Amino acid sequence: MPPLRGPADRPATLRGSGSYRVRHPSADARSQPFRLLLTGSRTWDDIPVIEHALAVILDRHPEGVLLVHGACPRGADAIAAAYAARTPGYRIEAHPAG
Repeated sequence: MPPLRGPADRPATLRGSGSYRVRHPSADARSQPFRLLLTGSRTWDDIPVIEHALAVILDRHPEGVLLVHGACPRGADAIAAAYAARTPGYRIEAHPAG
């Protein structure tokens, strides 16, 4: 799949999924793996969209990606965690709800 370049390139399910902000990392942060915080609905089960977005992010950050998620056993968290677990270049940091 081609990389995502802007809002028009995102699949329809991502276009209206809320806002996002890009922060440019400091020099110290650039030496660390890219940290990706994933938050999503427990009912969001669009596996191809989530996996494509994760593949694009890893392609843009070949130094590695640390996936931070809420450890929900279903939905976006579970899909992303399963993808990251089987994909070299990803590490996982789960934060289950207390």
